[in-house]
Amino acid sequence: MKRFWTNVSVDAERVVRLDDRPVRTPGRVPLALRTPALAEAVAGEWRDVEEAVDPRAMPLTGLANAAIDRIGADPAPFADGLSRYAESDLLCYRADSPPELVARQDAVWNPLLDWARDRYDVHFTNVTGIMHRPQPPATVERLAQRLDEAERSKSLIPAFTRDYPDLTIEDAYAIQRAWTKLQLTRGRVIKGHKIGLTSKAMQNAVGISEPDFGVLFADMFYPDASPIPYDRFYA
Repeated sequence: MKRFWTNVSVDAERVVRLDDRPVRTPGRVPLALRTPALAEAVAGEWRDVEEAVDPRAMPLTGLANAAIDRIGADPAPFADGLSRYAESDLLCYRADSPPELVARQDAVWNPLLDWARDRYDVHFTNVTGIMHRPQPPATVERLAQRLDEAERSKSLIPAFTRDYPDLTIEDAYAIQRAWTKLQLTRGRVIKGHKIGLTSKAMQNAVGISEPDFGVLFADMFYPDASPIPYDRFYA
């Protein structure tokens, strides 16, 4: 697309506008950002366009589009995918010899686990060898609560794989079950189920090798042509 606009601005709703027309995502949703600083950063990418739009030079716009179109209206499946890796972690699987390696793992890996304990109020079980051992149920529950907090505050959080890169599918579904149980206690009703991340491109983007499966709650459904409240979106 060639540049057709003269001025770039951000309105009171933090929507980026080109000559007073709102920029829209590929899903035709106004490009509204969660914070003024992020809105200005995205607007800056549009100001920097010279002759034609190059998506490679507009990473924040691309991330915002993905957050609004792929996650905002239905965050549960995306959260389910992230939580796949939330129970087992390479940092919890230690060598039993030689002593030099054991000492180095303790020195380098323990501070990372200590940080995660303080940040998320969770406990980890360290083992020797590579046989999978589930993390404590309290850890699974705490990570499920972290997803719940992110959904209720409409805020994005880093993928759990940053802290737990070796989480397994079984671990993820354990967190999903805990998160679903928490939603049901608040009165949400399961209306259906969904298979997500069926494309290889999306699987590669989140670091998995197969589609995922999750629940759909009744409040996620809207009649055809009905408006979707702005506060259902994440940005």
